[in-house]
Amino acid sequence: AVTIQPTGAWVLQQLREAFPYDSGQGRRLICDSDPLFSRNVLHFIIGVGIKVYQFRGKPWMNGHAERFVGSVRRELLDHVIVLNAKHLRRLMTAYVSYYHDDRTHISPGGGC
Repeated sequence: AVTIQPTGAWVLQQLREAFPYDSGQGRRLICDSDPLFSRNVLHFIIGVGIKVYQFRGKPWMNGHAERFVGSVRRELLDHVIVLNAKHLRRLMTAYVSYYHDDRTHISPGGGC
């Protein structure tokens, strides 16, 4: 489902549909202090076994997350057609390995 104006209740319903049988074991969610991640939403996420990393009061973390998402879009998703969730998972696993192990994180100016 897609919406222009998501609410906490809408997010909670999407999560219920995505994890109907408490199948979130071993998964992780990184989120910020967006009001969409209300107490009810976070309680459900933790209840299905997803470990939550919430960065409240750390606005600089948004820049790191946005930089990673931008890198994934430019370096991976702009160059392939994702066929299904399994294919995306395989692509992302390979990309994260490349991102952390092989890709240089030194800027052209010489800083990290």
